[in-house]
Amino acid sequence: MGRMGGRNSRVDRMMHTSDELRMSITESEDIVTHHRAKKQKETSMKTKLLLISTLFLVLFAACQSPQRKAVGCISGDCTNGYGVFILENGSRYEGEFLEGIRTGQGKLIWADGREYTGEFMDNQPHGSGVLIQPDGSRYEGDFREGKLSGNGTLWFSDGRIYVGEFENNIRHGSGRMIFEDGTVLDAIYMNGIRVK
Repeated sequence: MGRMGGRNSRVDRMMHTSDELRMSITESEDIVTHHRAKKQKETSMKTKLLLISTLFLVLFAACQSPQRKAVGCISGDCTNGYGVFILENGSRYEGEFLEGIRTGQGKLIWADGREYTGEFMDNQPHGSGVLIQPDGSRYEGDFREGKLSGNGTLWFSDGRIYVGEFENNIRHGSGRMIFEDGTVLDAIYMNGIRVK
């Protein structure tokens, strides 16, 4: 029995060692599983944070960029009729169109604040109209191909008034300058310069 008892104790120890190994392996597997789950959770959290950060940056950038306005025909008939058209430079035209071209009566407000109301031909002020500048000066008269040309009256922002002829946006021909104090000067102009 002594031998059997020794053998049993050896078997018992081997069984015990085997159980310890199994427990150790199970614990190791549990630790590995726990670390994997933790790693996946961290990766998932990092992915979520990255997505949230990206979304925030996109929204922030969108809020900071200047708002783009619509360009093109925004209402009406901008081909053959009456419509409202926004130009790429920010200017706004409201009026008549013929074959997609500003032709007829209309109003153009430039992005810099100038305003023209009157006749158009080939997308330009042409005919009778009124041009108001941001400084308060105002011209009422004839236009040719977008320029002051013909007879008109120009009210300067300093109070002077010129009534007479224009060509290519300058006084040219006979005209009368009326000063703020009531003084009147009749003169002949050539390319904007008084010659008589």
